[in-house]
Amino acid sequence: MPIKMNTTVKIFTDAKSGKKAFVVLSKIKSKIHSHSLSEKCEPYHKGGYVCSIEIRLPSSSWEEIPYNLLSLCQNIGSAWKISGNIEEEFDAWSNESNVQGVNSVHVQCLRQA
Repeated sequence: MPIKMNTTVKIFTDAKSGKKAFVVLSKIKSKIHSHSLSEKCEPYHKGGYVCSIEIRLPSSSWEEIPYNLLSLCQNIGSAWKISGNIEEEFDAWSNESNVQGVNSVHVQCLRQA
């Protein structure tokens, strides 16, 4: 039976306006090939904007989730740092996005019981 896990993708941009932040967000969305459940862009206190999208990845087990998320991650950046307990969550960070206007990306998925 397929399970569905919600994943949050946070994109830290150097955009100077909300309109430009949404342009950057649309570039990310086109690279991850997944329908977003929700999305928003807000000014970031350190400058630029932070955009958040929530996506749902279907899988038959939790063990497939990290693989699917690594596939997603390689589409939007490189040099990913993975942290946390892989039995409970997938947590990855990259400061090397291949999307212009992106400073860093954080991808997180918590295992649901």
